[in-house]
Parts: sequence; structure tokens; C-alpha cells
Amino acid sequence: LSRPVSTIDVFISHNWSTRQSLKYIALVFHFNKRAAMVAANVAALTSFAFQCLGVLPDDMVVADYAMHLHHHNLACLISGTIAFFVTLFGWHRLVHVLGWQKTTVFLDKTCVCQTDDALKRRGIEKLPAFLVHSRDMLVLYSDVYLEKLWTMYEIATYLLLTPKGRLMVEPVCLPAFTLSFFFSSPL
Repeated sequence: LSRPVSTIDVFISHNWSTRQSLKYIALVFHFNKRAAMVAANVAALTSFAFQCLGVLPDDMVVADYAMHLHHHNLACLISGTIAFFVTLFGWHRLVHVLGWQKTTVFLDKTCVCQTDDALKRRGIEKLPAFLVHSRDMLVLYSDVYLEKLWTMYEIATYLLLTPKGRLMVEPVCLPAFTLSFFFSSPL
């Protein structure tokens, strides 16, 4: 996973005590949401075009729990939703398989040795060098992020060494909340 590079696109700052699943979903949203939205729109528009050509059935009427009738274009809704989630959780794999330009990231767990204490210490001591060579910093913000001295050190060092760099904050609870809201809402 780790390899030498001359520059780093994104330095990922996170707290180790935050649940891995929340950080994964936040990273997927941060890096793949644009591609997922484009894929969803292309799929929905393609379904709509097939409906206009008579290849797919027209609108469907659905009754809700109060027996109110709603018109839904189910083909567009289903194809757009499937395209969104497949792209959201698979875009980075497709980019890798096709050999397209990849975003280089620094993630301490993969870039700093975790098994050899001497190498780990050397990697930690070189943290300012990683930060100065990072174009952007992505903070995976959680409720305990600002309570940890280490994460505050990362932000302060980045802002000091890279004054023209971009500091991006991705709350780890927001993507999970968005997904839960999506799945709990009726058609």
C-alpha cells in the first residue's frame, strides 16, 4: 500500500479511537461522491430516455400508508440509486483497475510502520516532512478529534508549514447520517 512519492495530494488526519466504519464511509463520500452523483444522473437520464422510446414502462403509481397516490418514475429512481451506490463504494477500485491517475494520500496506518517500534518512531519524527509535501489536509472530524494533542499537532504543523494548502474537514457522522436518512425515507 505504501510507496515513495515526491508529493502527497491529501494528508488524512484522523483519530484512532473513532470507529473504522465511520472513517471509511467518510473517505468514500469525500473521494467518490462527485463520480457517484454523475453516475446516478446518467443512469436516471438513460432510463428516462428508454421510457420515452417505449423500451421501459412509463411512470408507476404507488400508494403510501395513508393511501395517497404518488407518481414515481421507478426505473429512473432504481437505476439512479443503484448507479449511485455502486459508484460510491466502487469508484476508487475502478480508477485503480483502469490505471487512471490516482490521488496520493498519507494515512498513518499505512505510511508509518506499525510493527517495528524503531521504524515507527522514525516515521513519526518525519511527520513534518510529510505535511510540507502535502497539497491538502483532510480532517476526519469526530467528537474526540479536538481533544487529542496529536491531531491538534498535525493541524498546527500543516497550517504553519503549508500556508497556501487547503484544509478540508469531513465530519465522520455526516455521511453515515446521510445514508441512514436516505434508507429511512419513503419513496
